[in-house]
Amino acid sequence: MMPHRAVRRHRVSASAFVLAVCGLAQAAAAQEAAPPAPPGPAAPAEDESEIVVTGTIIRGAAPVGSSIISVTATDIEKTGLLTTNDILRSIPQVSGIGLGEAATNTSANNANLNISRANALNIRGLGIQATLTLLNGRRLPVGGFGGQLFDPNSIPAIALARIDVVADGASATYGSDAVAGVANLVLRTDVDRLEVRARYGAADDFSNTTLSGVFGRKWSTGRAMIAAEYGWNDQLLQSDRAPFFLCDQTGVGGINNCVFGGAPGNIVYGTTRFGLPAGSGVGVTQAQLSTTPNRLQTSLFQTVIPQNKRLNIVASLRQDVSEQLTAWAEGFLYQRKGQFYTGSPAVNAVSVPNTNPGFVTVAGQSATAQTVEYSVYNDWNDGRLAFTTERGVQAAGGLDLKLGENWTASASITYNNNYAQVFRTGEINTQQYALAVRCTVAGFCLNPYGSGGTTANRSALDRIMGFTNFRIWYDATIANAQIGGTLASIGGGDIKLAVGGQYMKETLYAFNTTNAGARPVDLQQIIPTAEFGQSRKIKSAFAEVIVPLVGAGNAMRGVQALEANLAVRHDDYSDFGQTTNPKFGLKWEPIDGLALRGSYGTSFRAPTLSDNDPRSTPSLGASNTAAGAGRNVLTLLGGNADVGPETASTWSFGIELKPSLIRGFTASFNYFGIDYKNVIDTLGNSASVFSDPALASFVTLSTDPTFAARLADIQSKINVGFYQPPTQFALYTNGGTTPNVYAIVDGRKRNVGRIKMNGLDFSLAYQFPTGDLDWTLGVTGTRVFSYKLQAVPGAALVDRVNNVNFPLKFRARGQIGFQAGGWSVNSFYNYTNAYRVVSLLGNNLFNPAIVAPATQNERVAANMTVDATITYTFAQDSGPLRDLSLSLAAQNVFDKDPPFARVSQNQIFDSANASVLGRMVSLELRKKF
Repeated sequence: MMPHRAVRRHRVSASAFVLAVCGLAQAAAAQEAAPPAPPGPAAPAEDESEIVVTGTIIRGAAPVGSSIISVTATDIEKTGLLTTNDILRSIPQVSGIGLGEAATNTSANNANLNISRANALNIRGLGIQATLTLLNGRRLPVGGFGGQLFDPNSIPAIALARIDVVADGASATYGSDAVAGVANLVLRTDVDRLEVRARYGAADDFSNTTLSGVFGRKWSTGRAMIAAEYGWNDQLLQSDRAPFFLCDQTGVGGINNCVFGGAPGNIVYGTTRFGLPAGSGVGVTQAQLSTTPNRLQTSLFQTVIPQNKRLNIVASLRQDVSEQLTAWAEGFLYQRKGQFYTGSPAVNAVSVPNTNPGFVTVAGQSATAQTVEYSVYNDWNDGRLAFTTERGVQAAGGLDLKLGENWTASASITYNNNYAQVFRTGEINTQQYALAVRCTVAGFCLNPYGSGGTTANRSALDRIMGFTNFRIWYDATIANAQIGGTLASIGGGDIKLAVGGQYMKETLYAFNTTNAGARPVDLQQIIPTAEFGQSRKIKSAFAEVIVPLVGAGNAMRGVQALEANLAVRHDDYSDFGQTTNPKFGLKWEPIDGLALRGSYGTSFRAPTLSDNDPRSTPSLGASNTAAGAGRNVLTLLGGNADVGPETASTWSFGIELKPSLIRGFTASFNYFGIDYKNVIDTLGNSASVFSDPALASFVTLSTDPTFAARLADIQSKINVGFYQPPTQFALYTNGGTTPNVYAIVDGRKRNVGRIKMNGLDFSLAYQFPTGDLDWTLGVTGTRVFSYKLQAVPGAALVDRVNNVNFPLKFRARGQIGFQAGGWSVNSFYNYTNAYRVVSLLGNNLFNPAIVAPATQNERVAANMTVDATITYTFAQDSGPLRDLSLSLAAQNVFDKDPPFARVSQNQIFDSANASVLGRMVSLELRKKF
């Protein structure tokens, strides 16, 4: 049974939502409902060179063969969603698997490496690295601490004309990363005055505020636009949703996974623990010790949604220099500052000598030293708090030159820059901690035997609590030139051709420092923990042709239109070599209102500059694993110079219906298939590396003939500072002659995997009037038939669809809405099917089991939440209220809890497919001047 949500500080109730709706209705009722304003003079036709299309490089042409999912500015307003990322995540083809600001307790898609808690897109669940995000068709500055993502919330939603998603391979058009597809954020070109928006949203223990505006002017030879958005939100803690973050899962059919220790902690002798009593920690006797050890609630000082402040600005300018030449410039800048908890200060199991005033003598045990498990969170009076800063900029400009009536040449240059920093506090300097518990330095003593919070303990922390500082920089310069136009005219229409080239140079540099951990002797010693960086150059050539074989001029029975498309792109990378990727498309309209289309192509993803850099976050994961006897395991982590590109073949077949007999009805069905090979992964960094035979190649046991040389190589890299030495054990004993390691695991990045996926996307929409109401009904969704994963070459393909951390079989979003006068009412229905949590129990990432653990196989119930938006727009004759809109929106109207899903040792819901935010109610005001 699901636990009931705990009583919270502020409850956003259903009654409050209803009262707010009534208030909005009463305000609107004072205005006489007016018919829609009569149409004004027709706007001048938009220049073909200015039209932004997605999925093709040919100006003014729609892509052939692939379907496009478009969300317009009007659609965005109807949803009532808060951010650009929320809008994209509402599309069923966009998965929540992997990293995101609200992703918790998951390592799927390396989400545990998202130390800045950024957002990113993941089309079809193939990973954020397989999705390319664009702005007006241009690449964006990548962020994250692997240099592999762009946060869509960096673009003001008020500046967007639409969002296009092509859920199909597109490397023939855009190059690297477009394996699963692309998301193109398209800017508005219609702004000719000032528009402002103010929005406030609230859920239990959480609020979000956004202020935005856009100003534009259009004149006979050009236009200009600038938009800005400033937003901030509270931090939502796991303790605010405590029933969903349980480490003690005995009440829901599991075991107690809470960490041993805390404040008070435990005295440990071998495998025996004695729980310490609460109090000052002075004068504790053996009689006061408990045979039940203390444990620490792991949700303490953990964050669900980080606190964020965002400032985003975007601008564009276009000017005709002459009848033939047009100049343009676009750019944006963004800054995000946030903070979140990464846990309480770690539980330190430290040897405490009898010089400590709290030392407890235990009969039959050592009277000189004992191990104590203790956390200083009460002494520190805070958790491990991370402060994030991310800022980026793009500056782009170019020229469009008309060459006669049908040809245009263009050239552009784009500069991208991103800087990210995570400054994490509450990190323990273990050398100073060990010194403090000895209490041999005057005025420097930490007593770990009580509840903490004493004056002496807090004073000691001034010399113990340090920081870790992560910083990364990314730069890219892209020069692009192309020429396109009508190659020839045939019976079906004009053959369109575009050819061009691109040059790109990108650089990534990271520098991390700390005064915590095992190496710094004190807080004054700040040491680098990682420094890496490299650059590369990419030279590209591309071409595309669209051939209208049959059109209005030569249509025949059974063939009203027939159009073919061929695109190809060649990329030459300075670091790993060359790749060529074609794509073919075909569209056939046998009768009016029916179109059939198909496509086939290849795509690729180049390894990021951190993937193939062996200096990228190199580290040793170390664990002491018992299977009859203690066995020490080393896990190598980081980049790998041998990593090459990922490759994919993609194909699709679709049907589009727009029957003339049912006005306002449209439908589309699209079958897709993907064969994704050489996937870069860290399979050795896996909990099942010792229990899954398919992963045996990642493990070198001490009995292997190559083991001694590998261990010696690791020791030599420790000696030169490439790796930090493990603190759990020494690599050698007996004066450095006897290996003290049972196994070496290679958890570095490698080309290992293969994914074969197929499914069906669908969309149905019907718009129709009834009396004074204009109705909109619709549903979009995706049905995944299979998602077969091959862990390593030669292993069997295993279907993982409908398992946690993999795509669901079925996701859909429905809409029912109507418009009457100034009123617009819309409701949305978000559905995910039932699935299963199938995994291995009893494993931690750095504590691999030598023997196979038990298997978990639990059902997660289907889930549906409802969103609603009510908008009133005042009539044109409303005086100062003219062009004012008021919107009241609610996500998860009925405040539905997420379904039970035991996805980790301290979480019982799946953040990839559900949210613990609860009902979110927001009010938005929009005004045009």
